[in-house]
Amino acid sequence: MDNRERISQTDAVVGELKHYFLSDAIRVGDKLPTEKMLCETYSVGRSTVREAIRTLQVMGYVEIRPGRGAFLAAKHLTRVDATLTAWIAEHKPSLEETVRVRQALETLAVRFAIENGTDAELARVDLCRLAFEDSLVKKNYAALASLDEAFHRAIVTASHSELLETLNSVVIIAFREWRDRSFRYEDYAAQAVVPHQRIATALLARDVELAELQMRRHLEQVRSDAIEGIGLDFK
Repeated sequence: MDNRERISQTDAVVGELKHYFLSDAIRVGDKLPTEKMLCETYSVGRSTVREAIRTLQVMGYVEIRPGRGAFLAAKHLTRVDATLTAWIAEHKPSLEETVRVRQALETLAVRFAIENGTDAELARVDLCRLAFEDSLVKKNYAALASLDEAFHRAIVTASHSELLETLNSVVIIAFREWRDRSFRYEDYAAQAVVPHQRIATALLARDVELAELQMRRHLEQVRSDAIEGIGLDFK
């Protein structure tokens, strides 16, 4: 099984477990079924189950207790307040246009970054990712929007394309208010962790096809959040 197939299976298991968490079959504080049971239930391998559990841990659903296993920490994530909901409704058309431009621009940027970027420049992308994760752990929410921007900007910089950098500067400005508003929410910010990890890993491996796939998936989720409302169980 290649990385792309395993990641797709991981995403599917994450979705199934989130539905399971909302059922009456498990309560907050309960221990999750064993890896073996989850493998049998979802017909996947142990590596897929382990990555799904790690993803849910990052998102805040699961707590890993060393030597004891995985436990349900939350049935659903914190709800987004009405202020952001109203802002999204007002700005949907411009948000959708901006994200679609980002999808085209940044998918091309990861290809150029792999083809033209130095090892140091690709390592810089990963350092931006680590800084984002560190700020999230420390609950330094004020820094998250700028760190997310830095991660994506570092990829464009590594592309060595002056035209992409010029276009990206315009897009950054158009997208900045969404970043500033949405990254105030811990649960939304946490959703960027795993996609950033996957993008950085593909870049460092200089795997063009996988990097493009992960960037498209990441920005499709961003588009969905911006157009349909952040996927954090809010009403």
